[in-house]
Amino acid sequence: MPALLQGLITLVVSPLISLMEDQVFALQQAGIEAAYLGGNSNIPRDVIFDQIRMNKLKILYITPEMYECSPSYVDRIAQFVGLLAVDEAHCISAWGHEFRPGYRTIANMRKSLPKVPVMALTATATEPVRNDIVENLRLVSPKITVTVRKRTQSLTFQRAVQNDLESLLVEDPKLGLHFGGSTIIYCQSRDHVNQITEQLRKTGVRAVGYHAAMSNKQREKSHKEFLTEKATTCVATIAFGM
Repeated sequence: MPALLQGLITLVVSPLISLMEDQVFALQQAGIEAAYLGGNSNIPRDVIFDQIRMNKLKILYITPEMYECSPSYVDRIAQFVGLLAVDEAHCISAWGHEFRPGYRTIANMRKSLPKVPVMALTATATEPVRNDIVENLRLVSPKITVTVRKRTQSLTFQRAVQNDLESLLVEDPKLGLHFGGSTIIYCQSRDHVNQITEQLRKTGVRAVGYHAAMSNKQREKSHKEFLTEKATTCVATIAFGM
């Protein structure tokens, strides 16, 4: 909400390119101008800067690694930034279970944004982690809000040996053949991704592949088709989610 009410942009630091892609896509679908800078982005940085300068962008996502490679870009857009939001802030803390060294550079980013308010968000922060976040981001008398809610078991995992993927398929008038809903099949190699994707397509499944050897444009196309259910199955290496 703050990003929509102020005349300046909100700069969001996020750990995963796929997460940024999902959030930018959802925001754009809702009519909110958003973009991201990362490995899969096809929009030149100068174009994004022009959008920021002309007040045509509300939210910009970056990874901490992108900042490490191009710290001068934050200097360039600093006058247009009204809020710095750190998503998955527990990645800052060495006490945390997902420590990312790149997140430690956000403290340097704040030197370019000395008067910009900071919002650090996480769903998994113990007290030591919270203290580490405050110290590393150099927050002065921060307002800390902790909410506790009862978690229900919403995700389960089951391991099953299955030699025949086709036996798991169901047919739907709208979606055609699929595995009972949106499905991600992870493979150990790019060759396996290509082979299984081709096999599923021949069967009639609307499948897309995703791996690091594909071009940025190809990966973005696969991601969007999966998000919009043009494809019901994504066959991928661990590059999907990085």
